Amino acid sequence: MGSLESGSGPLNIAIVGTGIAGLTAAIALRQHPNINITLYEKATELKEIGASITLGPNGLRTLQRLGLEDCITDQVAYRGPNPISRFYRHWKTNEIIGEDFYENVSEPLHYTARFHRGHLQQALLRHIPRDSIHLRKKLVAATANGRDGVSMKFGDGSTATADMLIGADGIWSVSASLMVFPEANMI
Repeated sequence: MGSLESGSGPLNIAIVGTGIAGLTAAIALRQHPNINITLYEKATELKEIGASITLGPNGLRTLQRLGLEDCITDQVAYRGPNPISRFYRHWKTNEIIGEDFYENVSEPLHYTARFHRGHLQQALLRHIPRDSIHLRKKLVAATANGRDGVSMKFGDGSTATADMLIGADGIWSVSASLMVFPEANMI
């Protein structure tokens, strides 16, 4: 297993999930020359799925800083005419809980934007080498092995190891529910 501190080789990071979070994490980590990324996805193909997602100025700035300006343009996102504000409503009561007037946003690219999840995912995928993504890999077991990293087992019977595992497999994360931590103080 690698270590950034020891110089013993690259740090190998596994990411479970190729949605927006997993792909963005992979893109950010790939910018470090001493990190290898492998993505595991349970789906049989990478296709557009999902519904709408809204990103505010801070999220859009972050994607731009990662060199993903092509992912947040008006060809991928929808921004209403400025200076129309954005209302934020409670998911259940529809009560207005906030409003964005873009008072601290000078760059139009950072105005709150709506995306179809699938369109944003496809834009992010253009920044990831396809050979680093393994499809049909449903995580069924993961065990943290102290300083030896993490061992993973997939539904097809295959296994993999990494120095670190990032669970980006959604709100009902299988990776988080499967992790077994032998040391109470492990993060």
